[in-house]
Amino acid sequence: MLRSNPGGRESSQQLKCSNECAIAKCNVLLAEALGINPDRDANQVTYSDELTSLARANTMFCTLVEKSFTDFLAMNKKSQQKRNFVHDLTAVHRMDTQMVDQEPHRSVQLIRCVDAHVPASLQ
Repeated sequence: MLRSNPGGRESSQQLKCSNECAIAKCNVLLAEALGINPDRDANQVTYSDELTSLARANTMFCTLVEKSFTDFLAMNKKSQQKRNFVHDLTAVHRMDTQMVDQEPHRSVQLIRCVDAHVPASLQ
């Protein structure tokens, strides 16, 4: 930032970066490192021709998978009770689980085993 001083000469004075400014700079660098474009709309996607074709041929399957993804992403990751439910239910399906990350971002990773199966519905 250039300013004129009373003597008519310009002097260079730089504003200090606040905490918010430092976080914003860090976020920009992190997005660059991860290849994330912050200006891109997350809802604006381009589906491959193969994916589009499969979805048209299998609409019920596509709807089921998209709903499962939506429900999964909407689940509150901070809910230990829900994580415990998923963990316990996987044992009934003969699957393994692995806890991933630290609190409060902890989540459950499901691992399909050789003898995994679909038991009678809980409800």
